[in-house]
Amino acid sequence: MSARTMWKPSTWRGDRRRRRLSAVTLGVIFVLAVLALFLTLFNKDRIGTFLRGGETITVHFAADYKLRKFISVVKTAYVPVGKVSDVERAADGSALVTLKVDANAVDTLGSAPTATVRATTLLGGIYFVDLQPGGDPGRFAGTEIPIERAHGPVELGQVVQALQPDSLKGLQDSVGNLDDTLGDDGSAALRRLTRTAPAALGPAATVLNAAMGSNPGDLTNVVTGLEKTAKVLTENTGQLDAIANDMATTSTVLGDRSQDIGTAIDALPATLDSTRIGLARLSGTLNTLRDTASDIRPVATQLTSTLDTLNPVLAHAVPLVRDTRVLLTDARPLVEQLVPASSTATTALANVRGPVLDRLNGPINTLLQTPYKGTGPYDSTSSDRPLYWDAVYSLVDLGRASAYEDQNGGTIGFQPGLGSGTASGLPLSLDQMVKRLSGSTFTDPPKSPVPPFNDVTSQPPGTGPLGLVGGN
Repeated sequence: MSARTMWKPSTWRGDRRRRRLSAVTLGVIFVLAVLALFLTLFNKDRIGTFLRGGETITVHFAADYKLRKFISVVKTAYVPVGKVSDVERAADGSALVTLKVDANAVDTLGSAPTATVRATTLLGGIYFVDLQPGGDPGRFAGTEIPIERAHGPVELGQVVQALQPDSLKGLQDSVGNLDDTLGDDGSAALRRLTRTAPAALGPAATVLNAAMGSNPGDLTNVVTGLEKTAKVLTENTGQLDAIANDMATTSTVLGDRSQDIGTAIDALPATLDSTRIGLARLSGTLNTLRDTASDIRPVATQLTSTLDTLNPVLAHAVPLVRDTRVLLTDARPLVEQLVPASSTATTALANVRGPVLDRLNGPINTLLQTPYKGTGPYDSTSSDRPLYWDAVYSLVDLGRASAYEDQNGGTIGFQPGLGSGTASGLPLSLDQMVKRLSGSTFTDPPKSPVPPFNDVTSQPPGTGPLGLVGGN
């Protein structure tokens, strides 16, 4: 009982001390939380800039233009896309401004964007950085915009200072006249415009929707194309001016030649009719060509291989053609002499065509094709082979016999067959012709070694109608 009475007061004191410590701790935590909240609220712009995603771009301005880090906004087409994260002033008065820009905005800046410091109001106020796309469309791959593409703000005070006194007085008079205009009939006109404007806004909206195109990117493509066109036109200094001057010169020439142009336009219908007729005829020709092309196509396919094969042949044929040209030049006199000889040969062939060929194709051919059968004293001799076989073998054996020689030479000289002197009746023998073609010359005029073919009585013994000559 006494132990419990002694324990209760000590326990009560410990609980009371813990309550005091807990109250102090809560007070400190509360104060720290309030301080942290005030610090966070005080540095919310800094914290928001650091926590903001995107990419960093540095712009080199000629001055800082009252830009404040963590406060000044970065815009593209007047849409906020980032903030100024740092402003560093150089000794020469220029400033390096660091921007924290959203990634999707960097994708639309192009290869050479520009940066301009603008005021939020006409009279100044808070400034922001306006990023404008430039160069080739696409993503900005760099990290810095040089001072050449960085511009400062244009304030009304600077404009007024740049104006001459007469211009300022004219501006004041314009403002006064504008006040008088609005005070008289201008206000009523504006009221009428406000009443009639809603009716015109509907068609205007339709026109704007049509300008945007049928697809979402049509207007963007048109603007991009105009941007590329403007870039090409302004790429070379003076090029656009030269184009305008050329157009003026062209207009002047067209004005001077207006009468000739009118005459050409008057004759244009007849020209078009003639052109139409010509095109109709050309259509038939093209149809024929199309039908022919299908047949020529296989030949054209093989023509390449043929030309490849023909090229080395032509290369080897060039020397032959060169030598043949000289040969033809030398042979021309001979050909001129052969012309009358060909007439004589024609007459000789006409004589041969008659009874001579009939005799050869008739009894002589029959005799040569018939086996030999002896008569009279030679009745016991015969052969199963045709007569021309025995005749040929006899000539061959006779030729073999001529191979035997002694100290006086050949025992017999016999050479049957057709020779270069067989043909007769020509002004020039074949022997002489061959010698002349080979470059030989003759001191005496050529003589015919064989009498005319049709002169049978003057032929030497042993010479037949075919010109076979035999001798010992």
